[in-house]
Amino acid sequence: MQIEKSPLAAKLLRTLLLIVVLCVSLTVMSFALEGKIDTDVLNVRSETSVKSEKVGRVTRGTAVEITGRVGNWYSIDYKGKRAFLFVDYVTFDQNYYVDIGYATVKASTGATVNMRAEPSTDGERITRLLAGTKVRLLGYTDGWYYIRFSEYEGYMSADYIKLLGLVYGIADVPDPNALDPRITEDLPNSRNYATIEETINPADVAAALKKTTTSERAKIVEYAMGYIGVKYVYGGTSPTGGFDCSGFTQYVFKHFGYSLNRSSAAQINNGTKITKEDLLPGDLVFFSRAGYSIGHVGIYIGDGNFVHASSPGDYVKITSLDESYYANRYVGSRRIVD
Repeated sequence: MQIEKSPLAAKLLRTLLLIVVLCVSLTVMSFALEGKIDTDVLNVRSETSVKSEKVGRVTRGTAVEITGRVGNWYSIDYKGKRAFLFVDYVTFDQNYYVDIGYATVKASTGATVNMRAEPSTDGERITRLLAGTKVRLLGYTDGWYYIRFSEYEGYMSADYIKLLGLVYGIADVPDPNALDPRITEDLPNSRNYATIEETINPADVAAALKKTTTSERAKIVEYAMGYIGVKYVYGGTSPTGGFDCSGFTQYVFKHFGYSLNRSSAAQINNGTKITKEDLLPGDLVFFSRAGYSIGHVGIYIGDGNFVHASSPGDYVKITSLDESYYANRYVGSRRIVD
């Protein structure tokens, strides 16, 4: 029996199909969004600042292709180079919102890149971020992006930033990440580069985390990653004197009020036994080494990686569980945080 569709039902079905197509398109494609200039004359600038160099001018009604958003600025391709326009003077045929820019850290697998307090290789290191870490773009100056990752904000060279596709959607669709362009703030160390105050806290909490974590797990991972680069010292239990593997895990968990045994062979008796498939960021992972059934321990950080004080002559770093040496020596995992 054929059921006749009402005009309203047909319209709803067409709308639903359009939304599905749009969602699929946005998930597999990144493309520019066309806007128009809504002021008599608008300066095109080299960076995200009213103090930066003027590289050109556009007039009312000029069509521009928006390729991204960095704070209060749209990025465009202007005469073959990346340039910026202030968001308040660009409109769209439809009522779109354009979200703040996103990017990932670009480096070889397992490598880390420095986030610095100043846009210079001489700037103080704030933390290190693992290749593939998703970050928010807050500003741009002289070949350096001002970025945010969790509670960290600082500069990273554009050489290590991989821009993601433009994120936008229909403005009347409720979006918790939509930003209010009327609220601005000055970034530290960036010559008053304008950006946008976010309406909610960012959901990104730790490097390459793809599983739901408690806030405490995220904090443990972030705290542990803060010691990347500290040298390995046999018997070491502090960042000033160096860490060995179990000294590192003991030190990290002690900061959050958890008491672990001193050696890796003893730490495997702490917490609760779990399978490799059930690993969550903040769990301990154990390996055999040098003839010992339990000879090494690290902290799982998500996405198949763990952070650990590696071995003599090395330092605290991030390694993949799939790396052959550790894949062949993996012996178990323990959950300390319920």
